[in-house]
Amino acid sequence: MQYISNNLCFGRFIQTYGTHIIVGIAIGGQDLICVRQNSSSTIPTSELRGYMEDLGDVMFSYGKSPSLIQRKSRDGKQKVPNIFNRILQSSTMQLASIAETSSVQHIE
Repeated sequence: MQYISNNLCFGRFIQTYGTHIIVGIAIGGQDLICVRQNSSSTIPTSELRGYMEDLGDVMFSYGKSPSLIQRKSRDGKQKVPNIFNRILQSSTMQLASIAETSSVQHIE
């Protein structure tokens, strides 16, 4: 929205459309996860890409995909690096629990 110096116009805009807080954006139907790999990392880029795809499947499938935390490799070790386990167990993934609304709410 452009800067509005006219308070009457701004007031009318707020009254008509309300105020909004954006808590998430989906672009073109795709959710994005971005990771910066440390230069000292020993994980090959292709393997990291696979972890990212699996992480995306878990985070954005809304409970339809098995948890990465429970997956193990053939030798019984965790299948994913520890950082992904911390992401999956942390409280930072709370956007899915926020109720969506399309109604305009006014504060008077």
